[in-house]
Amino acid sequence: MLPQDLPEVLKNFTKEVIRHDPEDVLQFSALYDNLAQVSQTLEEVVPPTLEQVRAVHAHLGGVSMTQTEAMRAACADTGVPAATVEKAFQLGAFGGGLVEPHEVLVMLVAMMGDGRKSALEANFQVFGDAEGQIDTVDFVRLFGYIAAKDPEIPASAKEEISGSLGIVEKVTLDAALANEKVKALIA
Repeated sequence: MLPQDLPEVLKNFTKEVIRHDPEDVLQFSALYDNLAQVSQTLEEVVPPTLEQVRAVHAHLGGVSMTQTEAMRAACADTGVPAATVEKAFQLGAFGGGLVEPHEVLVMLVAMMGDGRKSALEANFQVFGDAEGQIDTVDFVRLFGYIAAKDPEIPASAKEEISGSLGIVEKVTLDAALANEKVKALIA
C-alpha cells in the first residue's frame, strides 16, 4: 500500500533535485531522506508544558509503579506528544514493563527548561504541595533521578544532599536553592 502523501513527497523531492542539480541523484536521494527524517523528528519532539506534566502527575495520583503503556497513555491523555514521551523514555533509558512515574515526570521536566536550576524549580511546581513544599525523602529521590542521568553530577550527590538537608520533614524551593550542596550541583 502506498502512503497517501506520496505524490506530495515526490513533488517536493523533484523540486529539490532540480534546484540543486546533484551529480549523483542516488546519493542526493539518501541525504534528502535522512534530512527529512531528522527534520520530522526535531519538529515532533516539543518540550511538554508545565501544565501537561502537572496533569500527568494528577492523572496518575500516588501510583508508585505503572506499566510503561499506562504511562504513555497518561501522557497522551494530557496532550504530551508521543515523540516527546519517547524522548523522555530514551533520556531515562526506561525499558518495557514497569516504570516509576515520578522518574518519567522528572525526565519530562528536564526537557522543559534550560538547565538544572529551572528543572529544580519546575519539579517543585509539579511535585510540591499547596505550600510549595516537597517531603525531604521525595526531594532527595527526585534529585537522585536527575543525578543518575546527568554525567556532570557525581554519584554521591544524592547522599550528600540528603545529609546536608538535615532532619527536616519538608523542603521548600528557597531552602533547596539556599543549600550549599544543591547550589554547587545546579550551578
